[in-house]
Amino acid sequence: MKKIIFLVLTCLAVFYFAYWRLPSTEKIILNLPEPQEKIILVPLDSRPVCTTLPQDIAYAAGFQLILPPNELLDKYTKPANKDFLKIWLKNEAKNVNASIISADILLHGGLLHGRTHLASSQDQAELLSYLEELTKLQKDVQIFSVVPRLLVTDEVLPDAWYWYHLMRYSECLDTSLIFNDFASAQEFAKYDAEIPNEIKTKYLNIFKASKEFNKELLKLSDRAQIIIGQDDAGAFGLPRMTTEAISLSPNGNKARLTNGADELATLLVTKSYLDKQDRKPKVFVYFADPKTKFMHAPYMSMTNTQAVREALEIIGAEETEDEASADVILFINYGHDNFQPGKETVTALQNYLVHGKCVALVDNSQNFDTDELLLPKLISKDFELNKLTAYAGWNTLGNSLGTALCQAVVFVNRKAELPKELHPSLYANNVRMNVNRFLEDYYYQKLKHPTLSYELYVNAIDSRNIEPEDLPKVEQHLMAYTSFRAHQLLHINIGRTPFYEADGKAYYITDLPTGTELPWNRIFEADIKSYPKFGVK
Repeated sequence: MKKIIFLVLTCLAVFYFAYWRLPSTEKIILNLPEPQEKIILVPLDSRPVCTTLPQDIAYAAGFQLILPPNELLDKYTKPANKDFLKIWLKNEAKNVNASIISADILLHGGLLHGRTHLASSQDQAELLSYLEELTKLQKDVQIFSVVPRLLVTDEVLPDAWYWYHLMRYSECLDTSLIFNDFASAQEFAKYDAEIPNEIKTKYLNIFKASKEFNKELLKLSDRAQIIIGQDDAGAFGLPRMTTEAISLSPNGNKARLTNGADELATLLVTKSYLDKQDRKPKVFVYFADPKTKFMHAPYMSMTNTQAVREALEIIGAEETEDEASADVILFINYGHDNFQPGKETVTALQNYLVHGKCVALVDNSQNFDTDELLLPKLISKDFELNKLTAYAGWNTLGNSLGTALCQAVVFVNRKAELPKELHPSLYANNVRMNVNRFLEDYYYQKLKHPTLSYELYVNAIDSRNIEPEDLPKVEQHLMAYTSFRAHQLLHINIGRTPFYEADGKAYYITDLPTGTELPWNRIFEADIKSYPKFGVK
């Protein structure tokens, strides 16, 4: 018995020192200088992707992003206080030089509300007049607006019963007009007869109102920079038809029309930074599977290559075919039915790091399947995740591009402009941002989220509408899970090797406390923040 106990203790000791114990270091505090320049952001809605992420990018770029008070923003089914938001914005605009403004939150109360709320002609005219007045207060104003998604209905009944019908109705209408396709016309007629008139009329009017408003918004393009995005869509349908009609309007060539919604604020924050830089970062785009260059990722209205180029053009970065001269390698893994990343993909990524390249990894999956992702392979291969310049792998390719690309180009430019003594702080902040993405995009969205709905269901909790009395215990459960995953990631990977080395010093993450909240009373997204502690050796 004593031999067995001794053997078990020996194995535990070997495991601790070989795989769990972190290097001994001296505690150090690493912070970037407090930003002096300020920019206002009126976000698309209150979710972290529209608020926290742009703030993180802004902080890395060296300026402060000022957001409206939380009580003025939306909260899931509750729209934002539009009137008070306008008052707040007008007052704050006098104190800063630049603003990035979502038209949707001022018109509808947020992204979700824009899918069901039909703004009157008077509401549209009043907002356009307000925005015109605002452009007189500031010279640097960027306004972004979003064409609604293909499936505009959400939890509204009976609309939600016709989700598929409305989607096919929309797509067949578009394809029958483009290709003069008899089969599409027949299918369109079928759904046209099956969908109740009041639901069909509501659906059509949402896009009609969006087209009318955005065409009028373009008239401000001489005073402000206008970008019009397109929420989750596809290659065909009313969103594409609406966007095309806007582009063909008299002022259509004065604005940027693109795919995407959630990532637009992050792209415009990065654009604000790069517009003031003499140095435009060069980006080499690498697809792990070359065939995916021409594929349409889920919820995207353009090919993957088109999406990348749109993002590069918006922020003002330069695509290059010369990987040797590139500042950033945008490494895109898009797993699908016929491609799962393997040893060759890991080796290709590793080779870029060996040659000192800054790599931004976009890690997406056609089927939202972990087997199609690259990150789990990197973890199993003991890949040094803390050497990545950026990482993103959440629900759509456009969202992930908007995170990883922006973070990487800001990082390389800041590294070039900051004195060397601040480089450890720059790297420390960057690795913190990556940890947040590892925890949310992979550990939460891909591993925890698929089972969480059932876990809550067996406890009589609705995952899409969590009652106030249940919210604290759901968040406590998620905090425990996130904390465990962060500790696991720290000890098996990111804490075992330095994230930055210079002048005979090696900088490590020594501890990884986290905080987890649900921004809305649903589990679709989580607000996961890490607060890493650092050491030097």
